[in-house]
Amino acid sequence: MAKIAIAIGLAILIVVAPPIGAAAFGVGGSFAAGLAAVGPAFGAFIGAGAAGIGGAIAAWGTVALFAASALISAPKVGRGAAGSQVNFQADPSAGFPLMLGRSATAGKIIHANTDGQGDKNKALYYLVALTGGPLGNFEKLIATDQDCTFDGSGRCTAPGTWAGKMFLNVTPGNKPDAVAYYPAGISQSQCPEWTAANKLSGIACAWWTMLYDTTAYAGGVPQPLFVIRGPSVYDPRADSTYPGGSGPQRWNDVTTWSQTGTDNPFLQGLAWCIGRFDNGKLTHGIGATIDTIDVAAFVEGANVCDYNNWTIGGEVLSSDKKWDVLTSILQAGGGEPIQLGGLISAFVRTPKVILATLTGADTVGNISITGTKRRRDRLNQIIPTYRSEANNWQLVPAGAVTVNEYIGPDGGLRSKEGSYPLVQDPAQVAQLAAYDILDAREFEPIVLPLGPRWQGVAPGDCIQITEDEFGMGEGQPVIIETRQLDLAAGTVTLTCRSETAGKHDYALGRTPNPPPIPGLQPSDPTYVAAPDPGSWTAWGGVLQGADGSQVPAIVVTGAVNDPNINGVIIEYALELGTGPPTFGDWVSDMFPATIRRAEFRAVISGATYHVQVRYRSVRDVEGHLVLDLGLVTVGSSISQGVADIGGQTPEELLQQLEDTTTLAQNASDQAAQTASDLVFTNQNLHDATTLPDGTDLETYTVNNVTSLTNSSTYSTTRLDAIGIMRPDGKTFQLSDTTLYADPTNTWGNYKQSLQVSIGNNTSAITTEQTTRANADSALSTQITNVSSTVSGNTASINNLQTSVNGLNAQWVLSVSSSGPGYQQVAGIKLAANPTTSSIAFVASQIGFTDGTTPIFPLAIVGGKVIATNFQADDIKANTITTNKIVANNISVASRIPWSGSLSPSGTAPGPQIMSSVFNCSGGYIDIDLWFNATTSSNLEIDLVYTLFIDGAQIDTFGCACHSLNYGSSYNEATYSYKHKPAAGNHTYSVNVSQITYTGSGSALIKRGTMTILDNKTQS
Repeated sequence: MAKIAIAIGLAILIVVAPPIGAAAFGVGGSFAAGLAAVGPAFGAFIGAGAAGIGGAIAAWGTVALFAASALISAPKVGRGAAGSQVNFQADPSAGFPLMLGRSATAGKIIHANTDGQGDKNKALYYLVALTGGPLGNFEKLIATDQDCTFDGSGRCTAPGTWAGKMFLNVTPGNKPDAVAYYPAGISQSQCPEWTAANKLSGIACAWWTMLYDTTAYAGGVPQPLFVIRGPSVYDPRADSTYPGGSGPQRWNDVTTWSQTGTDNPFLQGLAWCIGRFDNGKLTHGIGATIDTIDVAAFVEGANVCDYNNWTIGGEVLSSDKKWDVLTSILQAGGGEPIQLGGLISAFVRTPKVILATLTGADTVGNISITGTKRRRDRLNQIIPTYRSEANNWQLVPAGAVTVNEYIGPDGGLRSKEGSYPLVQDPAQVAQLAAYDILDAREFEPIVLPLGPRWQGVAPGDCIQITEDEFGMGEGQPVIIETRQLDLAAGTVTLTCRSETAGKHDYALGRTPNPPPIPGLQPSDPTYVAAPDPGSWTAWGGVLQGADGSQVPAIVVTGAVNDPNINGVIIEYALELGTGPPTFGDWVSDMFPATIRRAEFRAVISGATYHVQVRYRSVRDVEGHLVLDLGLVTVGSSISQGVADIGGQTPEELLQQLEDTTTLAQNASDQAAQTASDLVFTNQNLHDATTLPDGTDLETYTVNNVTSLTNSSTYSTTRLDAIGIMRPDGKTFQLSDTTLYADPTNTWGNYKQSLQVSIGNNTSAITTEQTTRANADSALSTQITNVSSTVSGNTASINNLQTSVNGLNAQWVLSVSSSGPGYQQVAGIKLAANPTTSSIAFVASQIGFTDGTTPIFPLAIVGGKVIATNFQADDIKANTITTNKIVANNISVASRIPWSGSLSPSGTAPGPQIMSSVFNCSGGYIDIDLWFNATTSSNLEIDLVYTLFIDGAQIDTFGCACHSLNYGSSYNEATYSYKHKPAAGNHTYSVNVSQITYTGSGSALIKRGTMTILDNKTQS
């Protein structure tokens, strides 16, 4: 008598059954012997007791970090000692099966017996465990390659061989099952060992009965395959409590989970992380709470799988290693599990958004970069194995996936077999194998010791390295594999591998050619690229105050889009004359790479300038390649509204400065005339071409001109002149000294002038000093003039110093620029007397510079001197009270929120999102924009946001709206802009358009914010 071990729930039932007649099924002794052999297996299986479901599950242990290359061969899961899911078996070492998605299984035999009453050869019935429940769907039974159909009573109706001879009753595996289920085809009394207490809660099973018939079962017991769909999964996208989700599903309530998504590898992976429980006992999965899972990473992976049509199907066992199962599940979706700061996270193969740019300045130690994989470590062919429904759900090899373009560089074919046990689609397995080939070519490891600001990035994130010394001058995207924090040292060490963007389209069959083999590239450290066309623009005009005053200026706007740049050099040159274009010397200013707008006010009113931009690299190398911004013409200056400066009106001070200029110019003209007279009084020397010593020079000296008018009056004069004359110009120096004395006065006068000229262009330096004294007063005066004239434009610098009677002192410095249609004067006057002292200025604006960046914090606006760009770090005064602080004169901020659901048009600039009128003080304005967008369906859209000021388009910025965020998350777009408008009301508005898309549908702009800050202390 053979002993048969029978598993009922979690109990053990041993029954004694007689041997089955050898001739009953026409298989000799094989079937009886088979059952006899099965007996100990069941005992061993159930011998684990409840641990067969719960306690036998090993702790998941240490989680491996994100791997450098894809897993070409996933760990062996779903396979016990007796075989895999397609082997009809009773395996005492195997755990309970769990079907992921739709697939076929032969099941695990957990009970077998013959008719227990009367004729023992009438029926043979099996209880077969199919999957952890509840069962999603039972599709069909395939017995020895033949599809079987059954009526409502479980009776086989086809094929005819087994019609009426085979019965099937599939149990749902509900938690708990409401009733006990019995074999079909026999009465309950013929199965006395099974009672109402023997339920199958949590395990979907099949009672499979075969009635005695020598013809029907001539070949023995058929090989069964049950085509089923496993239990439901949790989808955060259908959970209203998850950000961006919508629906009734909840992670901790499996009754809300859905069959929709059971084919998605990342949703199966998330369900495995959460785990499946029976009576509070973990049966399958890790059993993690939702706060220990990086749900967003699994949602991203689920979106990618939906987009790529990547599915999953197959069986795993409760006894499999937890991390191995998760690895195999995510492999089917082109992903890998990773450990992320105590969270279970995942990485998925898809084009990545670059989160940050890293340069050599970010490193804090020695870096290590392996420039390319060794040739022997690279693959150019994989022969993938997958589960084929067309081949009775067996694991079979698909066609070889080969990248022929890599065979030559590799020195020959380099092939490897790859196992993808939970993939059931040949096209999908070919794509995954192509990804594995391409990933095997990414160079790694790239070890980067960095400062603490990089601790926010995580394994799986994509960053860009831009550093010529690393061989990554143009920017190399890399995927972070591991992140190690040294809290004591405050450093972060990232280990990365390269990421080639072009591999995604190739692996998915979108492009016919593979990307180049990634590797480091040599770079020229002295090369600095020119700014991109269109990245900068220049215009000339005026900057206008609230009172209507205007200052001519060149305004340059734009932005640096090259992370290798740390400086912007803006240059302008004055156009000279009206003939063929000629220009003066370039005037250069250096700005930081963050600049968005530069204003140049030291320009001639109404003049035309040539403007260009070039860059300085992060190595402080100035580039010579320029972006030519063309010619711009500035406006004319107008000054209004200033009533009083230092006790004098602007008109009085301006006249005084002009008088000083006139005095100096008269002295210069007098000296020039004297020299000219001396030159032309000696015709012989004038006509000479050389002096006796051979020098082409004319020299004149007149000394000892003395007059003695009477015994009480004396004067003496000394005049020295030296110069040269040519037909097209002259150069001379003149010195004139006069001393005078009479009974009541003494005085002295000294003049010196150095002048050069060619044609109508002249340059002169003139100094006049006068001192006088008598019995009642004393006076000292010194005037210095430096001037130049070119093409009718004259610029001069004048200095007047006066001291009177030891009581009054005055110093005046003026600079002027004049020409046809314009005159600009700037000056300063210092004065002191016994009762007062003063400093007065004539200027449209007052500025400071550190040698690099000019700042103009003071200007005359509306008849007042306004601090338009001023910062006081420590203001202490007992007289400042709240009633003295005028509202809106320190800083004004306006935040305009917007929400809705707006679909942009495909024509720029598209519909308007928001608009606001803002009262500007005349200082600098900061505009910060933020928008969230999603899509109306599965498609990819590029959005372009356009900023308008007073109806004029100022700038645009873009945002890619990826289909993978459809219905789950949003794409953020941020932008900052700075400018300095005239005081008064200005309208700021934003429009949006979509410029490219794949698929049908449109983007949806959901939320946005415009923040406008009028900050008068900000440059």
